[in-house]
Amino acid sequence: TSCLALVAALAASPAAGQTTMRLRDVEVETNLAEPDAGRAGLSAHVVDRLAASHRAVSSSDLTEILRAAPGVAAQGAGGFSSLPSIRGIGEDKVIITIDGAPVDMACPNFMNSPLSYVDPLTLGSVLVIKGVSPVSFGGDNIGGVVAARSADPKFAETGQRLSTGETSAFYRS
Repeated sequence: TSCLALVAALAASPAAGQTTMRLRDVEVETNLAEPDAGRAGLSAHVVDRLAASHRAVSSSDLTEILRAAPGVAAQGAGGFSSLPSIRGIGEDKVIITIDGAPVDMACPNFMNSPLSYVDPLTLGSVLVIKGVSPVSFGGDNIGGVVAARSADPKFAETGQRLSTGETSAFYRS
């Protein structure tokens, strides 16, 4: 058996007889002036504060408001909120972030969406990305991303007093 191993070792030809293959150069161009230039190819939709406030008249459920975004559907799941699905994919295949932090469903049966914690009146904007999520949003969800951002707080200038207010009402039966 040792002779067989010696013959097998001598029969192996060295890699010196192989030639190397040179790959062609690839040029990559980007516009560094635009921070979101990398997202230009994504299938994304933004619902801003003004658009959400117009839709909030009919519902206090943020997922229902997002139904205006192409490809987004709301699946009724109970009294608090609906579950978002993007192009038919929902539950844990859609990542939901609130102010940059990913938030999981509150119930193991995916009954309450994290969007139920967001009041549409305090919303700054919502970014809906359809399809595989980019690395900046976790990168491991095939359904998409719903990224909610709260509105920036308002502060009074030094020595000034700030008085603001909003009112709204809706009826649902």
